Amino acid sequence: MILTAESSRESSADPDGGQLGLGLHLHPIMHTIMPMPGARLYWTLVFTDDSLEHLGEREIDAGDVADAVFGRHGPARVRHGGRGSSERWFVVAPLSSGELLTCVLRAAEPRDLEAAGVFVIPRTGLPEDAESFSESMRFCVSARVSDHDEAHSYRAWRRSKGGRR
Repeated sequence: MILTAESSRESSADPDGGQLGLGLHLHPIMHTIMPMPGARLYWTLVFTDDSLEHLGEREIDAGDVADAVFGRHGPARVRHGGRGSSERWFVVAPLSSGELLTCVLRAAEPRDLEAAGVFVIPRTGLPEDAESFSESMRFCVSARVSDHDEAHSYRAWRRSKGGRR
């Protein structure tokens, strides 16, 4: 995901220390993006007619993806992989039903905003028309109900953070 993060304290980028400079820390072994204390994350999700059709085949809508990515029903576990144009963010988070949703996001590109039926969902709002490109935009590549292994891993992660499930 191309995330933007805003921190309540100053942080600086340290290329060797894994500090991303946005109130986020990249764990050196697991390559998991973890919010640092005091950080608030802000993503803007981008959807097109094609991405919505893909989600619809799995009986998932953009609202479900937004709820999961923005952690509206429980904390979202965000993992990161790849580099450059292959860079992806993998988000696992609960839905209102209690099921876990796995979402795959990539950095949005300006051409994504020119696609048919494009709209964006900012963290604190309803779907809106895309007016201009921003580095905080992430394109929803895919989403599906999490499989057993992902659910088990998510619950173990939650327990390790002092949460339940």
